[in-house]
Amino acid sequence: MTPDNPAWQPWLTHPRDALAVCTCDTLEVLACNTPFERVLRTWGCESADGCGAVLESQFGLRMTELDALQPQSLTGKQPEWTLHLHPILHQGQTYYQLRLLQDEAFRADAYKQLFDRNVAGALTLDAESGRVINCNQAFAEMLGYGSYRGLR
Repeated sequence: MTPDNPAWQPWLTHPRDALAVCTCDTLEVLACNTPFERVLRTWGCESADGCGAVLESQFGLRMTELDALQPQSLTGKQPEWTLHLHPILHQGQTYYQLRLLQDEAFRADAYKQLFDRNVAGALTLDAESGRVINCNQAFAEMLGYGSYRGLR
């Protein structure tokens, strides 16, 4: 859901963060970026429409308990996710900027698993020496080694 209103663009520009702008009372998403939509899809929400219920479920969010003028941070049922709500004042109305952040340790572990389990050969080289720092099993097998340890 790209922003129809260019006024929302400044709150959606970080390329890696999952960001959205929504109403304070119902969490109706007015605009969001692609990473935000991807996260919603992993939680079974096919579009940003109706994501308020998904966020309420994931984060135990109670709209009546939120103070629209105060920033909020909530940890989700899946502890690797945090939801940050930042109030935005736009044309006399208060909205939230939603920012979904995934825990760094979880992301690093997910990347490591993606690297290690990838069927395509992958490696990390030292830029100066050209020495192999790390590679996955698939890359080692491409070069005839039984294990990536043989390449080090």
